[in-house]
Amino acid sequence: MVINAQLPNFLWSEVVNMTIYFTNQNPTSVNGSLTPIHFSTSQPPKLNHLKMFGCLAYIHVIKLIGGKMEPRFTKNLFVGYDNMSQAYHVYNPHTCQIVISKDVVCNEEVMQQWF
Repeated sequence: MVINAQLPNFLWSEVVNMTIYFTNQNPTSVNGSLTPIHFSTSQPPKLNHLKMFGCLAYIHVIKLIGGKMEPRFTKNLFVGYDNMSQAYHVYNPHTCQIVISKDVVCNEEVMQQWF
């Protein structure tokens, strides 16, 4: 996934977390063809929030200094899901930081090439 999205190699831990997240969404024969999420919570998993690794992600910026004409979003790359909340992990290639945010809009048609 890191090679396909042309992202730096230090994001391999995000790939591992995303792989585990996807594995928990898939049915297994051990649980009688139920997903691990369905088996533990008695509710089937919701799959409408799944995004493509490395796609373009816009984060809404709440307050900017500079006025009304400044952009209200930042361009980032989607790299995973947060384990503790319903937020997403996005990578900002300009600051080389991973940001956790719920205010994310992904464009899965565009794969940015930063490196």
